[in-house]
Order: sequence, then C-alpha cells, then structure tokens
Amino acid sequence: MDGEELKGIASVSQSHQLVGGQGQNAEHQVAHHLAVALARLVADPVLRARMGAAARLRAEAEFGLDAVIAQTLALYRMAAA
Repeated sequence: MDGEELKGIASVSQSHQLVGGQGQNAEHQVAHHLAVALARLVADPVLRARMGAAARLRAEAEFGLDAVIAQTLALYRMAAA
C-alpha cells in the first residue's frame, strides 16, 4: 500500500492544523507512515486521551453552535454591507 493515495487524510498543506497535541503528521500518501502513527496511538492510551481531548476542544471551539452562529452572522453582516 506504500505510495497509494489515502482518501480522507489531511494533506501535507493541511497537516500544520493538526499539531498542538491534536494529531500526528504522516508523510502524505505513504501508508506505512500512517500505520506507524496509528500504532503509536494504539500503544499509548494516555497519548490517545490527551490528543482526543485537545481535538475535542478545537472542534467545539471552531464548529460548535456558538462558533457557527458567530460565523454565520459575520457572513450576513458582510453580505449586507
């Protein structure tokens, strides 16, 4: 599977958004690197929990109801201006 395209995986240009304890980088479109990153998570429940909590906070902050309402209102204000 090395070299095969991995659908649904963040591209290299997007991977900078996953740092900060929310994810691991794996070389773009290299299945072995993804497997190594996943094996690390499988072997380390504390790391999984820490990364999961950080990702949840980011998801709530960026995509939670309050964030979506604020983004929508900002778009409406821009459109009305």
